[in-house]
Amino acid sequence: MARKVTRRRFIQMSASTALLGTMAPVAARGATTTTIITHLDFVQPNDGSPRGTALANNLKAFAEAYPNIKVEVQVSPSTEIPQQLLKSAAAGKSPDVAKVHLPDVSAQVGAGTVEPLDQYVSGWDRNDWLINWNSTMIGGKKWAIPWDYRPTVLLYRKKILTDRGVTVPTTWAEVLAAAKRIGSDNPTGFGVGLSQTENADCLAELFCCGVISAGGVIFYPNGTTAVNSEAGIMVFQWINDLFNQGGTSKAAINYTYFSLADGLAAGTISMTLLGSQRVAAVAATAKDDAGFAPPPGWSATKPGQSNALSQTLVMAKTSKHKEEAIKFIEFMTGPKAAVELAKGGEVPPRKSSYGDPFFSTPQASNISRLKEILLQRGGHVPSYPPKYWDLKQALAGAAQAMVLQKRSPKDVLDEAARKYNSLIGK
Repeated sequence: MARKVTRRRFIQMSASTALLGTMAPVAARGATTTTIITHLDFVQPNDGSPRGTALANNLKAFAEAYPNIKVEVQVSPSTEIPQQLLKSAAAGKSPDVAKVHLPDVSAQVGAGTVEPLDQYVSGWDRNDWLINWNSTMIGGKKWAIPWDYRPTVLLYRKKILTDRGVTVPTTWAEVLAAAKRIGSDNPTGFGVGLSQTENADCLAELFCCGVISAGGVIFYPNGTTAVNSEAGIMVFQWINDLFNQGGTSKAAINYTYFSLADGLAAGTISMTLLGSQRVAAVAATAKDDAGFAPPPGWSATKPGQSNALSQTLVMAKTSKHKEEAIKFIEFMTGPKAAVELAKGGEVPPRKSSYGDPFFSTPQASNISRLKEILLQRGGHVPSYPPKYWDLKQALAGAAQAMVLQKRSPKDVLDEAARKYNSLIGK
């Protein structure tokens, strides 16, 4: 995820500022043709963030490798990219390449906005990926290439835990006990967000992590949701206990993904569960006081698990420069871009990337740890349906009703399941 662009909802960066493509010299005869492709991203190159610097450096490297391809970067908030793609496709103005969160890919496939990649990647090494190649296939076709991988991890502030005699929790029961000991405010023991804004990703990631750790699933084979299963009720009961027993702030009803990341960086939140891409961002402010650990489990003998979430690169169906677009996708997800990607705090997706000497240095220690967490705890890739967004909204609404209206976890989850199953006609 990325911080919202503040000046405008949508920015196209001009060639004179941050396109970072190189215009090929044009001679009177035999002129070299320069192809311009557009890339939609939520990260603004050179914005001062670790990811912004990494993207700028990789765009520069791509320009040097392919001087006849110029890349125009369009910037839009991450939560708005799915709708941006749908709108631009309807207007016939789609970018050639876009960065899309894995759970949102199926909706783009269903809407016909993206191009199947099979013919362009037939020669790629399918075994060179940390997570199975099929994780970004839908209906037997390859639709997206992972930009990174991001297991869910427990992020925490070391000093807050140490000052209160709290060891880093490994189970959900330990997280709850530690959160109660720290308290609900200044700092909050454990940050959880129930807001329906920003695609309700904040709650969805915690919920999925908890359900999978309990051995449950989010969807049944027939496509109906399993959120009201025993595993789902267990997660909601834990959230209910967290609120009722003083382990989190009442303001968490309105917390979003960014609220949690910002609170953790500022030290007003002591622990929370977020994607691994937030580790570097929090550490940029909290420095050595920032810590992270694998996701909690439900018992000491059953380690916690998480989804293998990722940002992916897709090619627009209407792209007129598909050969150039796939070169960009291959470069930006390949070993040559991996070092900068890792410096930006993201886990490179290809196994071959980790042969670079950089990954044996202290600077890469966090990425190496996150890679191991991904392989040991985060290899679960559910099949996300096109209306997954609607399920996340229903979950956030159910959690709010549980906390504010004092309804039971089973009651609100049964209602959420009925809403979603009715929406998909099942």
